[in-house]
Amino acid sequence: MKGQMSFFDFSDEFQKMDSHYQLKKLSDYIDFAEIIPKQVRDRHYKQTGRPPYSIESMLSALVIQKIYSIPSTELLIKFLELSRPMKDFCGFTDSVPDEATFTRFKQKLGEEDFKEILHQLVKLTEPYLQEIDPFDSSLLVLDTTGLEVPVKENNPKYFYSLKREVEKGTPNKPEHEIYTRALAKMPKYAKAEPKAKLSYTNGHFAYAYTGAVLTDGFGIVKDIELFEGQKDSTTLKPIMNSFKSYHDLSKYKYFTADAGFDSTENYRYLVKDCLLKPVISLNPRRLKNLVEDYNENGIPVCPKDNTLAFKFDGYCDKRKRLLKMLWH
Repeated sequence: MKGQMSFFDFSDEFQKMDSHYQLKKLSDYIDFAEIIPKQVRDRHYKQTGRPPYSIESMLSALVIQKIYSIPSTELLIKFLELSRPMKDFCGFTDSVPDEATFTRFKQKLGEEDFKEILHQLVKLTEPYLQEIDPFDSSLLVLDTTGLEVPVKENNPKYFYSLKREVEKGTPNKPEHEIYTRALAKMPKYAKAEPKAKLSYTNGHFAYAYTGAVLTDGFGIVKDIELFEGQKDSTTLKPIMNSFKSYHDLSKYKYFTADAGFDSTENYRYLVKDCLLKPVISLNPRRLKNLVEDYNENGIPVCPKDNTLAFKFDGYCDKRKRLLKMLWH
């Protein structure tokens, strides 16, 4: 996705409310004291003592920033100073934190802290999701993505400065060739963050961390793992082991991912170690002459008489890839 998605994209009803009513609804249904695990709170206060602004207040302000797509901390502070309902929602009774306070908070609340908060949210929301749709809540979906990093190379001005250099040297070249040459001049890694490499992600080129994102059938994020220099097929076990360390996998039944995770080893791991059923979508280009009818055990049946089941006739491994099952 090229553009940034806001909270309002998920809920038309929420978007129709005025801002005061939106904040009231958020206050009624979100309890930041419940969302933040005790161990995260204890670690934070051990580092900072008892700061003037609680961890709940600081985190709620960052959530507000994301919900309303406020682009900078400076602008967030202005919103908080001018809006009493927003200020009350965050629990800032007397004053609003300055920019340096927000920066220190983000630095001290580490990656592991945010991960524990995410898994706490997963635990809290699971019962509601199961009630809404038992199937979607029992499905785990894995995909790789790029998490863009705020570095100067991701600023469009950086690319267009390279494009102008190319245009000066080759003024008569067609536009598409100039773009290609300018892109070739982009460094492979961001100078300030070497782990952020230039890659085509979310529909455009950007400097990003390579990550694997685990969601459910609703598209709600369950876990995130960052990887460096790994193939898609090798990222499945680490993120599933991470997820298993926080959650009971018996609440989930099915697993699906794109072709990058397609390997016998991964399927064996999912079935034996995770007790999940891998869901493999059929290639629509090959459905023309494919028997589409199956019985309750997943065995193909005769298209003219569904009481006649095919008989298993071994495996085929001619291309040294995945084993294919033969049915007659």
